[in-house]
Amino acid sequence: MAIGKNISLNLKENLEENNKILEVLGDYFYNKIFKLQHPQDCKIARFLVCKLEQFCGFGCVMHHISFCLSIAMGTNRTLIFEDDGIKWSYNVRWNDIFEPITNCNYGEDIAPWLPINNYKDISARIERQLFLDRRSDIPFEVNYQPEVLPKEFSEILFTQHSNPSLWFHGQLIRYIWRESPVTREILEKIEAKIPFVEDNKNNLNKTIIQQIPRRIFIATEEPKLVIKEAKKNWNDKYEIFYNKLEAKYGFEEGDPIRYTKDSLLAIMAEVKILVQCQFVVCTFSSNVCRLIYELMQAVQAKDMSEAVQSLDVFYTETWKCKKMEAIDNYTKPLNNKDEINANKGDIIEISRPIWNGFVYGKNTQTNSSGLFPSHLLGEIFHSENFPIFYKED
Repeated sequence: MAIGKNISLNLKENLEENNKILEVLGDYFYNKIFKLQHPQDCKIARFLVCKLEQFCGFGCVMHHISFCLSIAMGTNRTLIFEDDGIKWSYNVRWNDIFEPITNCNYGEDIAPWLPINNYKDISARIERQLFLDRRSDIPFEVNYQPEVLPKEFSEILFTQHSNPSLWFHGQLIRYIWRESPVTREILEKIEAKIPFVEDNKNNLNKTIIQQIPRRIFIATEEPKLVIKEAKKNWNDKYEIFYNKLEAKYGFEEGDPIRYTKDSLLAIMAEVKILVQCQFVVCTFSSNVCRLIYELMQAVQAKDMSEAVQSLDVFYTETWKCKKMEAIDNYTKPLNNKDEINANKGDIIEISRPIWNGFVYGKNTQTNSSGLFPSHLLGEIFHSENFPIFYKED
């Protein structure tokens, strides 16, 4: 375990060099994952079978796959989708939108050996094929979850990025998000209609500071209402852009319109545009918001940990309380019944941020609950050994 608070303060110097290191590391991780997912002989490869989520949206599905891929990497198994990803939330096959997750085939390499046992822990090394349940259905903590980082690279990552676990998660998403040629062509046409994406790339290389228009891109499920209000209030201050497809997302969770190919391509286009922005405001309670934050780290190949502002919760998985560490002693004011005390090193389990400089949480050492200053909290990072990085290329 390592504590990472204010690491970004040490990265102000030699930023260009740091970015190159992150880019090189990112390519190395990508190649390692690609090799794991493309074994030379599928007949002897060891597999982790992942069932795509059929009852959640795009961000939820992507995070489920990243969960599966992280565990596959940690157990040195090739990740393969049940039924090759034919059955999932959307009315289009995975391989019609993305590149296949692996060169192996479910029908040939898994189906003949059904049924197969469920993955339980890293001790299950003998069986060649194992099935991984949905994360929410696993009644125990498993190793190699995406919130960890490879111990093999923890030292260098702590010197290059403020949140190494976030960076690692971004590399997982980078591999998963490999568009098919047809999808890439469609998305590039959509992106081309948003001029500031390419402008931002060009502006980064300019040595002379010029007056650059202030521009915002708005992604919303209710474009007619939100865009109309935005233009009314901000049109004289910003150039406002949005997805001109105006996809009909549907207004209810079970609305079939949400799960059409057009809707999927629309949200993918918006994510790609937002990932290239300099700053994004969204809600981390949303899988899509977290997906953007993670993919930013890989696409922009630099520390973008401060480039997203959440309007609700901290960056974490929403089904469990986030734990952070007190980086200094804190004694609440006399007669203050709302706050809690903490010693340096105490673990604070956060229930919710208050957004007035405090969070509401529980000190697990004293078992007391109340408000605690958010600036005295540091991230807790966990690292584990990933065998994939010990194999020779």
